[in-house]
Amino acid sequence: MWKGLSAQRSAVVKENHCNLAKIKTLENALEILPVGREVMEIFGMEKAELERHGTPLDDFDLILGCCALAYNLTLVTNNVKHFKRIGNLKIVNWSEKSE
Repeated sequence: MWKGLSAQRSAVVKENHCNLAKIKTLENALEILPVGREVMEIFGMEKAELERHGTPLDDFDLILGCCALAYNLTLVTNNVKHFKRIGNLKIVNWSEKSE
């Protein structure tokens, strides 16, 4: 979100201000989870395992998945195929129709 806002041209300053307020509101509504030692230990093990199998993930995606593992959370994504490479990760795809 921050990158998108920063990439906008200064000609749309009023719109940027409105978007900044929306980002701040969203940030205040969410709990920000720290990426600490446990997350990075899981990250290191998962990255090595994925590379060993020839199925690496982008580091940022892997950190997201490892945060979910470390905090025992479910990752909500539309890209189940991508994230299911992370062992023991609980995944839910809200865009799929439930039966």
